[in-house]
Amino acid sequence: MQTARDIAVIVLAGITLVAFGLFIWLIASIISFLRTLKEDLKPILKAGEETFKTVSNLVKIITDSLSGPLEGVLKPSRKGSFAFKILSRLLRRRRRKK
Repeated sequence: MQTARDIAVIVLAGITLVAFGLFIWLIASIISFLRTLKEDLKPILKAGEETFKTVSNLVKIITDSLSGPLEGVLKPSRKGSFAFKILSRLLRRRRRKK
């Protein structure tokens, strides 16, 4: 009976050593993965930031270039806006055609 117990203790100690070795290997793999992710993620985030800045500047340019002309067209006056005049003329033409 003691022989079986001694064999079981030796087998369990071997399994424990193998499990501990696998645990160390897993931790090393996770650390390596995190380093790789950190190194690869920085350029991706930098490129994303540059893209965001470019799009933001483009939207600003478009907004600035369109806001001036549209303010003149849609600016209300005594007789109404220019856009309203165009719409009313188009509606008159449609009524005359009917």
